Amino acid sequence: MKLGRNGFMLVEVVVVSAVIATVLVTMFIAINRVSSAYSTRDSYNSVDALYLAMAVNDILRENNGLSDLVCNKRNAKEIPYSNFESLKEAYNSIGSINLYYSPYDRDKVLSLKKNKATFDGFIDYISNKLDYSNTNYNYLIISELCKTEDDCYYYALKLKYDTSKCG
Repeated sequence: MKLGRNGFMLVEVVVVSAVIATVLVTMFIAINRVSSAYSTRDSYNSVDALYLAMAVNDILRENNGLSDLVCNKRNAKEIPYSNFESLKEAYNSIGSINLYYSPYDRDKVLSLKKNKATFDGFIDYISNKLDYSNTNYNYLIISELCKTEDDCYYYALKLKYDTSKCG
């Protein structure tokens, strides 16, 4: 029987436990960052909001609403939902809907802020993520779908309007 060997086993258990705990905490932090980034991307690039923005753009093109907005270089503004009767039935079950038009300009996009945390967060997000020096676009249609006050989904559809159609 050898004396003094029991302490080595206890130290080995403590060291291995510390290493495993460190690895698990590091993995949790990394996975939490990825999960948070995915959640933000999911609410800021919603497929339903994309289809709504595309439908609004199609209706504006059909009714010559874009020529007034784009050709006259209007400021960013909310588009009245009453202009889109055909979309009411399709999106009423989702919740409230807000639609916005903005020239493809960072300052004009920032002018849309309205002291609503989720919407202002999205405006800050697109004002930093979009490349406003890109001349391939000249306006944005922003759609907002809110199931509840704090559960909102957004999409900013970047588009180019042929300004040769301007009179």
